[in-house]
Amino acid sequence: MEETQYYKIASGINNSNKRVSIGSMSTSLSAIVYRSRQSVWPAVSVKEAMDMMEEHAFPMNRTHTVLTSDVKTGDVLAENVIALRALPEVRTSVKDGYAVIGIRKVVSGTTAGVLASDILRPGTICRVNTGSMIPDGADAVVQVENTRIVEHNNFEEIAVEILDEPEIGQDIRQIGSDIKLGEILLFKGCVLSAAEIGILAASEKHFVKIFRKPKVAVISTGHEIVDSKSNNCALGSVRDTNRPQLIALLKENNFKYVDIGILPDEKEKIEEGLKAALTLADVVVCSGGVSMGEKDYLKDVLQKQLNFTIKFGRVMIKPGLPTTFGHGKWNNTEKLIFALPGNPVSTWVTSQLFVLPMLKKMAGWQHYQHTVISVRLSETIKLDRRPEYRRACLLPDPENLPRAICLEKEQMSSRLLSVRGANLLLKLPSCTDTKSTLQKDEVVDAVKFKKKDQMHSQKIKLKYSRTNVHLEWMISSTGNRKEWPRMAKRYVHMKQFRTIRDCRHYIKSREIIRLMMIRPSIHRLLIASLKASSLIVNSYAFINKFRHMKSREALDLHNRQTCFEVIITSFLLPKYIPECKAKSLTITIDTKISTFKINRKEKILEIKNKIPQISQEIISNKKMLFHSGHKFPVKH
Repeated sequence: MEETQYYKIASGINNSNKRVSIGSMSTSLSAIVYRSRQSVWPAVSVKEAMDMMEEHAFPMNRTHTVLTSDVKTGDVLAENVIALRALPEVRTSVKDGYAVIGIRKVVSGTTAGVLASDILRPGTICRVNTGSMIPDGADAVVQVENTRIVEHNNFEEIAVEILDEPEIGQDIRQIGSDIKLGEILLFKGCVLSAAEIGILAASEKHFVKIFRKPKVAVISTGHEIVDSKSNNCALGSVRDTNRPQLIALLKENNFKYVDIGILPDEKEKIEEGLKAALTLADVVVCSGGVSMGEKDYLKDVLQKQLNFTIKFGRVMIKPGLPTTFGHGKWNNTEKLIFALPGNPVSTWVTSQLFVLPMLKKMAGWQHYQHTVISVRLSETIKLDRRPEYRRACLLPDPENLPRAICLEKEQMSSRLLSVRGANLLLKLPSCTDTKSTLQKDEVVDAVKFKKKDQMHSQKIKLKYSRTNVHLEWMISSTGNRKEWPRMAKRYVHMKQFRTIRDCRHYIKSREIIRLMMIRPSIHRLLIASLKASSLIVNSYAFINKFRHMKSREALDLHNRQTCFEVIITSFLLPKYIPECKAKSLTITIDTKISTFKINRKEKILEIKNKIPQISQEIISNKKMLFHSGHKFPVKH
């Protein structure tokens, strides 16, 4: 029979050192002993939580009038914007050129923004610029490239021949062709972005009515929390990361906020801070104090001291189980409270999933939820018993569905680095008896953020430094490592590409092979053999430019530019020069290949004989060298 094990609690961090008898046990100690071991709040699903929040996240329906020049992205129009004038108001030219056909006399010219003073008569033309007014009588514009000067006086055109016969109305913007007078340009409820702000400016409307956005109070709680700006962080303290990231999220979306600060785990202080927040703001967002800890008082204060209704106290989600949402009246005004978990990743995920969409709904957005897309998994993922929102990044695939790559294999709600660079939250189902993992290439839904539409560059990144110096050393006069020309640290680069196509385009578009200041004779051999591959254009200009410079000067001048061909050449040389010994530089593609040192006698002869084969290999292996899914680091 298996023996049941019991564990003795040595001491609690918050317990007193005094001996306390059962009869005189303090209230706080008895609360710890007899506290519930299970949460009294049932965990609701994400959909149920969303429905409850949407029911109470009422649109503000309060408007205010602002100067058109003061509107910001994310503002929502509270009225239709109507064009007060046609655009253009007069006929204007689409191109620089002239009107009419045949040999004509130039009688005048107009420029953009200047009224045309002449009426065009048969046999004459008017010189016009793009956007300038078309004179009466003209029915077409011929661009200047399709004309030829017949007569001039060294200062002005006198007669011009039209080489191509134009069609009536050609290259003329008619009155109201862009915007008609009285046309509705922007509708009520429109969320303003850069394009809509430009249209608003074109409407000539000086004032516009927009919906008021909710004001948000931000709070962190916890005895152990220290302000992120503080220089005094004792052992056991934790720097506050939740407030800064919540404030940054609000700033990014142009919501006004008030920073209440950090509240200790004391009921009186929490009540005092919440009352101040509710007085100053429409919505309160706080982190910490909502789980099962003995000092997690927030829910108790909301219900008993503030008479707020808690709609849910837990959500079946990972991370973010203790997420809490409540509402109530303060000073006869409806207020909302989002109480998020204290772990920084949980705060980040739940603020993106719950807080931001509800704030947008209150600000008047009609489509306030994040975009959900389908993605293909790049790896096998083990499922959790709770539905999980895993931090990931998008890897576009031109042929199939875009791929998603998880930023951390083991994602913990306390590890804030797991959100670095994330622009997706993978919606993973909970595990079942029949399915405990999702396999690579399976398709799942993902919540896509608007913040950064970059894809993750870690998998298709070229990282390089001093590659040119290694090549310089390899075919220098002595081969002595101590005599390398040193490169200043400020010239060490790291280049990132968003797509493999960008990477290939960058290599193909180089005017010259970046081989630095190696021997001019070797230069000529390499350039002559590679010229047929269309990788270089102005090869000899490159040689002449650097021929008379010392090695150090050439490197310092030219190291600001990258040299992928050096990396590729270094990758191929060992195949043809097996005598080369591995040294310090490593290039990882499919296998690890190192740079090498060869002695002076054999290097010129060996390289000279192998140049044509090396150049052919570079041409034939370009696709293999830069295919997706591999890193290209250069290590020292």
